[in-house]
Amino acid sequence: LFGKQHEPTDFCFSSIESVVSQFKVSSKRERQTERDRRQTEERESIMSASLVEVKDLETFAYYPAYMKDFDGEKKQILVHYEQAWKPAEWVPAENVRPAMLPHDPTKFSPKVGDDVEAKAKSSEKEPFSWWRASVRSVQGGFCLISYSDWDDSYNEVVDTGMLRPANKAAAIDVSRLAKTRIPLPRALRVDASLSTEQSEATSAANAKSYQDLLKLSKCFSLIEDNEKHELFAIGDHAAINRIKMLAPMHFQHLIQLRELEKRKRHVTESLEETKAKLAKGYVLKFNVAADLVGMVIGKKGANVREAQRIEGVESIKVHPDSGLVTIVAIDERAANEAREKLEFVQVLFPVPQRRFGFIVGPKFAHIRKIEKASGVKYIRAPERQNNRNGRNGRKYNINYNGGDDSDEDERKNNRRNGRGGSGRGGRGGRGGWYGRQRRRFNDEGDGDDGNQDTIDLTILGQKAAVDNAVMLLNHHLNNLHSYMQAEREQQQVEDKLYELVDNYGLRDTRFGNTSNGNNKKQQKKQQQQNQQQNQNQEGS
Repeated sequence: LFGKQHEPTDFCFSSIESVVSQFKVSSKRERQTERDRRQTEERESIMSASLVEVKDLETFAYYPAYMKDFDGEKKQILVHYEQAWKPAEWVPAENVRPAMLPHDPTKFSPKVGDDVEAKAKSSEKEPFSWWRASVRSVQGGFCLISYSDWDDSYNEVVDTGMLRPANKAAAIDVSRLAKTRIPLPRALRVDASLSTEQSEATSAANAKSYQDLLKLSKCFSLIEDNEKHELFAIGDHAAINRIKMLAPMHFQHLIQLRELEKRKRHVTESLEETKAKLAKGYVLKFNVAADLVGMVIGKKGANVREAQRIEGVESIKVHPDSGLVTIVAIDERAANEAREKLEFVQVLFPVPQRRFGFIVGPKFAHIRKIEKASGVKYIRAPERQNNRNGRNGRKYNINYNGGDDSDEDERKNNRRNGRGGSGRGGRGGRGGWYGRQRRRFNDEGDGDDGNQDTIDLTILGQKAAVDNAVMLLNHHLNNLHSYMQAEREQQQVEDKLYELVDNYGLRDTRFGNTSNGNNKKQQKKQQQQNQQQNQNQEGS
């Protein structure tokens, strides 16, 4: 492969099978390198420190490690090896050097004669370490290297991805190192009450957050002491000054970040819980008029709270702007039950103008009964109502005693002419409000209500209650014809009776009246009043 540029003592390939075999070894090393890289990242997340490289006096290789402490008098450094393959130990400072920054293997092209370092290991029990070497030959993506501290019998062919430029850094001078301890805020301390797994997870999160602080300050190590609740920093004097300035600001940033993460977890949990409820539950949506949203919500949310107390109802949301109501329940039954309490509607019920008094009753007595029976909030009539059909542009003044202004005029005429009234006297038959309504009906006839002027009654309440009120009003209106027909037939019988009484002077057994309209009790009472009046005049 390499021609004749090497002596027979140099390592060379004897056949293509050797090349394939060596490539398989290199591929295996690459896979091991990837596993090693992942383990290194895990270790770095637990301990925030810059890597140093410690020289082993037996193999002359440099092993990755972390600086945990130093002794300036003895010129020693306490190192903690990666993957803890070897216990932490004090080593002479002259055998410790800063680690190189990570490099991109794809951009490194070694040449013949370059001093490089190869990633290898002396046994399967040890991790990979960096060995000083020089490039003897280059062919494709492979290099033949010889190790600087070993004889040529250890020469080997390696993939260029296993090589890096030689680390020219000098050994660490402990006389230039300094250390400090920075108290941790209470919000960043590891709680002793947490389990071992939780404590390790918290420590790992803290250590990972200190990586930026480590890079900015350029310290060698930042170690969290969970027992003393301190951050132990090692670096040169300039790095220590930087860490003292950066730490308070960084701590405040971490506290705010933790609060945001905490709220995010809470929101995420709520989101998942809500999704689960929606997936298993029943969602019902309906709209109400925008001006009825306040009625839906109730005073200080009383209606919503009452609906939420229904068994099986999970949540209720009312959108004031759109009037959309969303109910989430475990089943359709509970959702519909809540809807019955919250769905308010307002409808207009047209009543023929000439039937209005009979429908509402005296002083709205019929309406009050319908309100109570149906459960609606109210049934109201307007003070002034435009003609529903727009005929002649007429308007009506509605009297809330159950009739229009003509009732008052009729009452005045009755008193002036001595007829009607609510007592027993008079030939008007049954007097008062009912008599006026009956006479109006008889005078106007029983025409088609569809062509008559109408007055709209406003009905407001829960949908089921409003439906009941409309049903009762329709029933009352539909029965009006038969009722008024019976009243007309009764009036005809009464008229015949009065005709006989007037013609023959018979006693009216219904009211106890004679033909002249006076009975003995009334005459006696009139005599007593006259005697009392004469006595008063004589006394005067």
